[in-house]
Amino acid sequence: MINIRNLVRINQQAQSNKKTDNGNKKLQIPPQLLVGGLLVLTILSMVLWSEHWSHFPYDQLRVGPRLSPPSKIHWFGTDGFGRDVWSRLVIGSRYTLGMAFTASLISMLPGTFLGLIAGYRGGWLDRILSRFIDLLLSLPGLLLAIILIARLGPSMLTTAIALGVTGIPAFYRVIRTETITLSMAPFVEASTLAGARTFRILFRHICPHLYPDLIVLGSLRIGTFMLAGSGLSFIGLGAQSPTPEWGVLLSEGKQFMNTAWWLWVFPAAAIMLAVFSFNLFGDGLRDWVDERSR
Repeated sequence: MINIRNLVRINQQAQSNKKTDNGNKKLQIPPQLLVGGLLVLTILSMVLWSEHWSHFPYDQLRVGPRLSPPSKIHWFGTDGFGRDVWSRLVIGSRYTLGMAFTASLISMLPGTFLGLIAGYRGGWLDRILSRFIDLLLSLPGLLLAIILIARLGPSMLTTAIALGVTGIPAFYRVIRTETITLSMAPFVEASTLAGARTFRILFRHICPHLYPDLIVLGSLRIGTFMLAGSGLSFIGLGAQSPTPEWGVLLSEGKQFMNTAWWLWVFPAAAIMLAVFSFNLFGDGLRDWVDERSR
């Protein structure tokens, strides 16, 4: 009779040997991972400690002259109500990144679960789930998000939900492909022969091998959701004024493009830098994970 404890011990020993072999290799951390990680940490510190980064209350009126250009007191100038643009931009990072993180989580959880089930079970269940995902992919993601927001009403939460639904296929396809490959691994077949339950096989033996893919894909999707969420807020389908979300700040500054350039240049630069940082970090992390798996 096959002893499942021995099989698990053999699997752990194999993983330990693999880690030892990888440790003996001189792995070089990609430069884009270092630069992207530093930028991401800086942005996250702004989100977590935004009160310490801002100089004035973000919603206080007339902290300075109306439409004042950047100066030593107001680094990014003031808007049409005399509010400090730097403080609103810093506090707004919470809303923009919070919306992107929420959308990424909404995409990850169902996409991962459905991908695990479809990849491991196969058969008719795999065909049904794959056809459903193909149906989602047949619709343009941004158009699907606009339809959902129009049905649920514009807000930050509905924007995160709508963007999260459009991101499910990306996680499903990656996890399904990896699960099909891992389900044929010797340690999974041995656990199946030993009578291990499906839940245990999926979440004890297969899931730990999927964490690197989830982290890489999640970091890349955050940049995509950040750009899409800010774009929806810009056209009035996301966060609503006076919430200092970056897309809202960009929308408020468009009417002053010729007279107060700082009202749209700095929010646009913040969106661009944040998206670039997460994409750079995700690309570097993917290269590093690929190098370790060799």
